[in-house]
Amino acid sequence: VIECVIMPIEKNLKSRNMVKFFIVMAMLLGSSVASAENKQITSPDGKLVVTVSDVDGRPSYSVSYDNVLFLKPSPLGMIANIGDFSSGMSLEKNVSTNKIDETYELASIKQSKVRYVANEAVFSFTQQGKTIYDVIFRISNNDVAFKYKIYPQGETLSCVVKQEVTGFAFPDGTTTFLCPQSDAMIGWKRTKPSYEEEYKADAPMNERSGYGHGYTFPCLFKVGDDGWVLLSETGVDSRYCGSRLSDWDNGVYRIACLLYTSPSPRDRSVSR
Repeated sequence: VIECVIMPIEKNLKSRNMVKFFIVMAMLLGSSVASAENKQITSPDGKLVVTVSDVDGRPSYSVSYDNVLFLKPSPLGMIANIGDFSSGMSLEKNVSTNKIDETYELASIKQSKVRYVANEAVFSFTQQGKTIYDVIFRISNNDVAFKYKIYPQGETLSCVVKQEVTGFAFPDGTTTFLCPQSDAMIGWKRTKPSYEEEYKADAPMNERSGYGHGYTFPCLFKVGDDGWVLLSETGVDSRYCGSRLSDWDNGVYRIACLLYTSPSPRDRSVSR
């Protein structure tokens, strides 16, 4: 399960809004879902917009705020031991929607009582007439979140994810503030990766990570003078492994599994 949350924070900069986005990754109202091939989901205030598509059979999404693009069309999907679910996919026409209005309290955060208002939409992707997975989006005025729901295929009730295709394509000129993912079992008492490595400010996207393993969440990006994107994961439980962000490759960062000294396929299995 992967979840992505985007939180804009408006600031005045050169007579325009500077927007900070907080994107956290694990897993909409009727009038906000377009009837065309590209389906758009909006926040309650209409400023945050996510566009979901299946152009050339490849699931993708993009994110804009106040008509400024913060994520170009970025890939969705995965490759599993039971099939390649990143291509040959079709986005179903029917989209179920729901309004979210929840209040919760936590003793360990700065604001103990929080009201969360968002629009939710469930996009179903099929392959050869079979429903493979849903991508569930939630959008509030401050964030965008998404996760997958994978359906059983025949008698198969679980699968092994061999490769994540989920990615993030930032606009040209974006710079980064990232923490490289360390080699496993090195450093003090062989505990790495256990803490932050050194960040490098305003690095170009095509600069390789220090260890060649990508980056540890959270990951911060500066999209020119338009705003900021903070990318991470959340809501990970025993049904899926923790993850990291890959190095930039052909214009895209992707979700990657954490490093293991003895990788096991079971670490990436997904149950019903």
